[in-house]
Amino acid sequence: MAIHQDDLPHWEDGGGSRQFNFLIQLPEKPDEFLTDGQQLILAGEQIEVHALPGHSPGSIMLYIPSIKTLISGDTLFCENIGRTDFRDGNHKLLLSGIRSQILSLADDVIVIPGHGDTTTVGHEKFHNPFFEN
Repeated sequence: MAIHQDDLPHWEDGGGSRQFNFLIQLPEKPDEFLTDGQQLILAGEQIEVHALPGHSPGSIMLYIPSIKTLISGDTLFCENIGRTDFRDGNHKLLLSGIRSQILSLADDVIVIPGHGDTTTVGHEKFHNPFFEN
């Protein structure tokens, strides 16, 4: 299992479950730490790791340039953004990161969030209430 180093305390705390008094069984301890700018190869495809803190200190996204697809995790959802009410969440940092790292991508980049419907960068630029022009 791999996570960003800055999310290790969040993982050790059950992914924030203690904050809501809902304890979960932790998955296997991470054996690798992902870093901003790291390049991964999976099934012959290059995948770029991008740190985008805000939802949590170690939030990351995975971008696959060859198929113009961004796996945004819990940073950006269809017409919404990730929660920032966790202990280490940062609303301003999340919004700034989305503007600089996601909305700067081409409009036809597909965005696969951690939950809910798939969207595109262009759709979010014009329909996400946090970023509408």
